[in-house]
Amino acid sequence: MRIAIAAHSPRRVGGVEQYLAAVVPALARAGHEVACWFETEDTGHSPILDRGELVTTWTASRLPERGVPAVREWRPDVVYAHGLADAAAERALVGVAPSVLFAHSYYGTCISGTKTVQTLSPHRLIWIQETFPSSPLLWKC
Repeated sequence: MRIAIAAHSPRRVGGVEQYLAAVVPALARAGHEVACWFETEDTGHSPILDRGELVTTWTASRLPERGVPAVREWRPDVVYAHGLADAAAERALVGVAPSVLFAHSYYGTCISGTKTVQTLSPHRLIWIQETFPSSPLLWKC
């Protein structure tokens, strides 16, 4: 299977990249053809892919004209997307092939884009906490 992985950075800047550093080689060892599309080239962090791994990569910030069209030309069977910052790029990539979007965070789960604690009076908050210890009433979008 040809798998195009789309992520923000090819460098170990956080959990997403740490996850991909393990998944990409595992998919390749399992016999899949893997290519990676990245939004930007961060510097100052170690790369998620070893130089010896034979994985095609594209970085949109370096060659914007080779971004999504390059993935389309590569003809993946599936696009596996991981929290892109650019919604338009993500939309274009998931239009290339059937896609899986891995939600690594709460981004996009609320209309506000964040999870916030509801403001309640202290007495009401204590009653809710004692009565419903894991209540969704304590959170709102």
